[in-house]
Amino acid sequence: MAGGVERKRSLDAQRASEGNDQMNKYAIMTAALLVAGMISPAFADCDVHNADEDKQAKCAEKCDDEYLARKMNYGANQSEVRANKKACDAACGCPQNTKEQ
Repeated sequence: MAGGVERKRSLDAQRASEGNDQMNKYAIMTAALLVAGMISPAFADCDVHNADEDKQAKCAEKCDDEYLARKMNYGANQSEVRANKKACDAACGCPQNTKEQ
């Protein structure tokens, strides 16, 4: 009887260890993705916050302003508004600014 209990404890410890290893892998991957997500916008050419310095960013800012103004209009066709935003961003050379919905 004692051998069966000891074997069960050993299996439980092994499963817990495997779960911890898997959890550590996910934690490391999540941390790496968060760091990459925070760093990548710093290198973007189409950052609307730099519109004073960059012509491409100024163009993207105009696209955002128009999109927000038209999106707030309840009578506007929202799929057309999104399509216009996508076309404007593509014309500015910033297609990454349009998120698919």
